[in-house]
Amino acid sequence: MLVTINELTKNIDKVNVDEILACWQWKIQHMKGVVAVSVLGDAFLLGTDQRVYWLQTDSGELHQIAETVDDFHDMIHRPEKIDEWFLPFLVESLIESGKTLQPNEVYSCKVPPLFGGEYDLDNIVPTDMSIHFGFTGQVFQQIKSLPEGARVNIRVQKVS
Repeated sequence: MLVTINELTKNIDKVNVDEILACWQWKIQHMKGVVAVSVLGDAFLLGTDQRVYWLQTDSGELHQIAETVDDFHDMIHRPEKIDEWFLPFLVESLIESGKTLQPNEVYSCKVPPLFGGEYDLDNIVPTDMSIHFGFTGQVFQQIKSLPEGARVNIRVQKVS
C-alpha cells in the first residue's frame, strides 16, 4: 500500500484552525494562515512574509521550508520532502494496523517524544486535533525558557 498526499494531510476546510492552533499563538503570532495540517499533527503555515513554515508539534520548532505557497506545493511532490515532513511509512503502518482517523483527528503520541516516547504503533493513537495541538502548544510554551536537558515534573489531571 502506498499512501497519497491526501492520506498524509487533513482536509481543513471544516476545521476551525484558529481554535486548534490557539495554544500555539505564542509561537506563531506572525503567521497569517494554514497551508496544510499533516495527519501526524504538524501544521504548515503561511507567514506574513508569504513564506511557508513548518510547525513541528513534537519538537516545538518552527522552520521556514518554502519561499512561497507554490514552492511548497511543488516540494510536496518530491519523495525526500514527503519522507521528511509526513513520514509516509509510519502513516501506512498506522493505517494497516487499523488505526484510522476521523475528520477531526490526527495521530498523536501517548507519551510525546519530548518525554521519551517513541514513534511506534503502540505509542500513537488517533486524537482530536484540538487536544493534540492544545496539549503540545501548552507544554512547549511552559518549557520554552528551560535549558535543554532540564528535569520537569508532569502531573496529569483528569478534567471532570
